[in-house]
Amino acid sequence: MGIRAKVRAADHFCKATLPPGSRIGLAVAAALASVAAPRTPALAATADAAGGGLQEVVVTARKREENLQDVPISIDVFTHKDLQNLAITQFDDYAAKVPSISFISVGPGTQVFFMRGVSDGSNPNYANSSATGFFLDDSSLSWYGVQPDLHLYDIERIEVLNGPQGTTFGAGSMAGAVRYITNKPDVNGFSAGADFDGGKIQGGQQDQSYEAFLNVPLIEGRLGLRVSAFSAAHGGFVNNALTTRNWVNGTVSTNAQWARSDYNREHQEGGRVALKAVFSDSWSATASYDYQRLSALGAWDEDPHVPRTVQRFGPEDHRFQAKNWDLHLDGNVGIADLVFASTY
Repeated sequence: MGIRAKVRAADHFCKATLPPGSRIGLAVAAALASVAAPRTPALAATADAAGGGLQEVVVTARKREENLQDVPISIDVFTHKDLQNLAITQFDDYAAKVPSISFISVGPGTQVFFMRGVSDGSNPNYANSSATGFFLDDSSLSWYGVQPDLHLYDIERIEVLNGPQGTTFGAGSMAGAVRYITNKPDVNGFSAGADFDGGKIQGGQQDQSYEAFLNVPLIEGRLGLRVSAFSAAHGGFVNNALTTRNWVNGTVSTNAQWARSDYNREHQEGGRVALKAVFSDSWSATASYDYQRLSALGAWDEDPHVPRTVQRFGPEDHRFQAKNWDLHLDGNVGIADLVFASTY
């Protein structure tokens, strides 16, 4: 993440006539020179040395496109390049890097997060009402501090807005807001791509993910379609140890039905379809539909005395679906949004 900076030497320098060899004169001259010629910021100097300067970051934190440097609020931004370089594919990957976010997680789809420590204090896991906003583009997906554990693919950037955002994003964003900004259809050019990622967990199973996107200008300069899809599987690494329990009445129960190695497994799949129409130089509309499904089996905690091991006597699973419709109208008088969202 960078901020564009321009440095220009002072146009005029002050001159002072001083007696030769005068130490006081030299000190005064140095002071005048430092005032007239401001120091070059270290950040800008580093960028110039590297060549090309720093990248301009554009955000929509106030419902319009602005240079990050010009927005008078505290924002943490993960650009598309940051998402690639840091291998960010889910909430946990970036939340641990943002000082204002704290969260609780016991596995996929269970994250509860707070910003700037704001909660009602009645329960360490859930608040009575949402104090932190969570948005996919303009669709609000937050409730009671819970956020849907979305797989992040074909994302333009992530904006973390620190501090009260109630004026722009509603009463559920009084501590701050997190926004996922998706890549929009390009009406002027064709593009496509595919990604594959695979790995092996030490002492566990394999991970693999398949991702692809396609952008097609249906009518050059007027109508564009963008489609993306993914499938991601994460292997288990926590074992459910075989054990028995002896009850007071003499009954002995066993967890043999559920005991196995690599007990915890996760699979996530979904896709997005977006259509953008450009009516004029001032007006455009984007309609999108996003779907994701998550299935998690097993447990992500462990026995404090036996690492990566649990002893469970019943099935454990978590399933989650998110469906989001978004109709976004952008014009010269501002932005209007019509959003339909459902999560369960």
